[in-house]
Amino acid sequence: MFVMAIKPRRKLIQERDGVRGVGGLVPAGSDAHLDTEYARYLDDIGLASDPALKAALASSPDIRFQLFLKYLALPSSAKTKHPLVYCAKRATIDMSEMMAWVSKAHNARALALAQAAAPKINQAMAVDAESRMICCERCDGLGFVNADEGLPPETPGYRILRMISRKVKDPELGEVTEEIPVWIRDCPAGCTRGKLREPGDEFSREKLLEQTGAINRKGMGIQIINNLGGQSMPSAVARLDPMVIEIEPG
Repeated sequence: MFVMAIKPRRKLIQERDGVRGVGGLVPAGSDAHLDTEYARYLDDIGLASDPALKAALASSPDIRFQLFLKYLALPSSAKTKHPLVYCAKRATIDMSEMMAWVSKAHNARALALAQAAAPKINQAMAVDAESRMICCERCDGLGFVNADEGLPPETPGYRILRMISRKVKDPELGEVTEEIPVWIRDCPAGCTRGKLREPGDEFSREKLLEQTGAINRKGMGIQIINNLGGQSMPSAVARLDPMVIEIEPG
């Protein structure tokens, strides 16, 4: 007598989004390894090895994600073929929910990193916003430039810097050495001892002032308050009508 063994039907569950698979049906926790897309996703994001994601799991207000972390630590989970997807399905977390949670966790982590770096960034911006003395590019920091001979005497700083020797040929004496003056004048850029004052970075200044509330870029930077003195509206409008005020938006 032959007895035919009937294989039990594979247990399926329907995910909340109703999208994945036919009618949203995917393998349940007992056959979680068959959900290859979910398993591959969990492996790719490194959920089991990323300390930040594990900390986010532990602090999640959703008890299911806390259970997911708890199931990962159980010895029985390690014996399964794909422990990550097994624990996720055991905690009733479908793939769309996991993807949404991971996205929020990464955004929160990015925001935390930006907040941690904000003091150093602001410190650098404060340095960039300050004016500084830089070397004058016109005179290379010397404070003077070469000048032609014969300039008006009132030319600022017009003077002889030094004498240089140059050999020239004389028709009668042959080669002779003569002294030639090197004329200079003050740097026309108006630098002081070869230094110029450079304004601070405009972008850094604006951002720092915005943070302190000194300026408001979202609205008008100027408020006009006119005391109408109890006058009626028509008379008040008549007073304001000749007044034309042009204000650039902030």
